[in-house]
Amino acid sequence: MRTDRSDVVWATAVRAVDDAQHRTTSWLRLGCVALLWAAAARLPATQLPRGAGQLVIITVGCPMAFIHARPHLVAVLERIPGLRWLADHLFQARGHAKVDLPGLLEAFGALNAGLLFAGPWAVPGLSPAIRSVALLALVSFTWMLFLNIVLDAGWYAPPVPVIVGPDRSTGPPAPFLVVLRRLIPIGASSLVLLIIAVSWTTELAAVPAVLRVSLGLSPLLLQIVWVCFDQILAAAAETVRDAEDAVRKGVAQDLHSLIKNAVRIVANTVEAPQPNQAEVRALVRDLLVVVEEARLELLRGTEEPGPRLFATLWNALVRVLPDGMRGRCRLADGSADLVLSGTDYQLARRVIADLVTNAFKAGAQQVEVFVTTIPDDVRPWVEVQVRDDGPGMPADALADPAGSLRVLQWEIHRYGGRIAFFNGASAHAVESPDTGPGTDTDTDTDTGPDTGATVNVRWRSPQPSSGPPYSRVLERV
Repeated sequence: MRTDRSDVVWATAVRAVDDAQHRTTSWLRLGCVALLWAAAARLPATQLPRGAGQLVIITVGCPMAFIHARPHLVAVLERIPGLRWLADHLFQARGHAKVDLPGLLEAFGALNAGLLFAGPWAVPGLSPAIRSVALLALVSFTWMLFLNIVLDAGWYAPPVPVIVGPDRSTGPPAPFLVVLRRLIPIGASSLVLLIIAVSWTTELAAVPAVLRVSLGLSPLLLQIVWVCFDQILAAAAETVRDAEDAVRKGVAQDLHSLIKNAVRIVANTVEAPQPNQAEVRALVRDLLVVVEEARLELLRGTEEPGPRLFATLWNALVRVLPDGMRGRCRLADGSADLVLSGTDYQLARRVIADLVTNAFKAGAQQVEVFVTTIPDDVRPWVEVQVRDDGPGMPADALADPAGSLRVLQWEIHRYGGRIAFFNGASAHAVESPDTGPGTDTDTDTDTGPDTGATVNVRWRSPQPSSGPPYSRVLERV
């Protein structure tokens, strides 16, 4: 098989063979071993010790392979005193074309069991039906064993070691192992034919020759399965390539739609004859959050357009804050699961980024954010509240035409909203006594003692109250 995506081919083989197939065939091989023991139990009493002795190796190797196919059981094995070396061996054999202890025990155990029921020294005393069942179980076990060997993920390891997810390759197998792999189907079929197809004893000859020859030739089917598996791996690599192309195009479109407009607004503002520095700072902060949101959405996968959780915005905002501020920024209970429509989401981004940054710049040590919606007959209100323990808001905070609050106020007024701030001990009482949710008024201020501040921003959502339930509406107590 030739493909330039050898890392994808190898990782697919690890997950398909070393995980799924090994787990499935380990159960089936345990069933085959059980059938062998059931057949051996029908031996004459004088032959029972021999039967048990020749089944010991396969009986030890098969459960060990069962554990090998399940990493969580290997981890348990690691905690057993004296078996750490075995757990390390099993871990290191994952995804690598190398000889492992369970494989050796199963291979020699299958050969030893085969010489119990067939070959020149086949044990006497079994009926043709019982011997046929034992041979069928033995060849089935051998077939699944060599299937795992032929399709082992280690054969597909790329020339250069790679890391894909939790898996790490250590390079391609040795050349002599590659040659040995080519000989496995023919060699396995020849060995099985030699042991069971030849009428070594009269009792073995009593088993139908068609059954014995068919079982002996069955390992040749490994070559067909091998070719089909290679084709599946090649198709997987092509599928990944197509998916990556689609993702790249989608990412380009997402970046274009999410960031282009924000960058253009910043550029236009900066290039103005007399740019407003506060507005430039606010726009740059907004752009940082947009970029972080785009990164997080790409990591999660493409999202459908429409309402979004406020938690998404909050995570993006916190990530763009300096390290020293992140641990001092808290989201109030009940705000994370709020769902906002597109316009409300964009406004909330602008408001939160501006107010949180300003609070820390003013000297606050702790900042808390609360977001909710307030029901209304026509359109609900969206309310954002930012509380801090800083020195308080100056009385003329909204009077400075170059200040960021004044720029933010202009934006909020476009949606019939307002900004109110409260200082001092009453900072937690955010409701102005003369302004209700449905009143479109100008800014309210309450300049109490300088022991913290609460900024309350409210606007009408463009989403009608009769429309889809975009928001989790909380009744105000």
